[in-house]
Amino acid sequence: MRARLGEVELAYLNRALAVNTAGPLLGIQAPAPRMPAGSAIVNVGSVAALTAPTPSRVAALEPAPRGIRTDLVHRGYIETPLMASANPVFVRAHLAVTPQGRPGTVDEIAPLVVYLLSDEASCVNGAEITVEGRLRGARRCRGHHQCAGPRLRVSSSAGRAWPWRPSSASRPRR
Repeated sequence: MRARLGEVELAYLNRALAVNTAGPLLGIQAPAPRMPAGSAIVNVGSVAALTAPTPSRVAALEPAPRGIRTDLVHRGYIETPLMASANPVFVRAHLAVTPQGRPGTVDEIAPLVVYLLSDEASCVNGAEITVEGRLRGARRCRGHHQCAGPRLRVSSSAGRAWPWRPSSASRPRR
């Protein structure tokens, strides 16, 4: 279905969310409690989820000729009053994959939003900016931060970080 931003009906959006979001969630929730250890779940999604016109992307195109810009800030774990009541397990899990070991703050996000709303950003339109302290790109393993993808070591004998040097685990065996 192709529709202009102002023509999208809520019923269509609700159906798409039910199929693409609620469907996989329910498909995981139902069998997971009864699955034996070592089982696997694979969700198959559409590449359209990566490229489909989200409301922010559509809004960046349609009103652009009138000088209206739309950008999107993807935020990670940000310290807010809502997060103060978050499950401690959730908090520990997020902090474990955040290299700086702390959540971001509203004061760290606000300047970006102010900039995007300002005249200085008049040429920025349709941008999707991720501000999440490398939550998506890092993980902890044996006390070292590693990049997603090939295993990389973030240390050297001199104590400086050399993230481009592969760890011995990713080198071919001879």
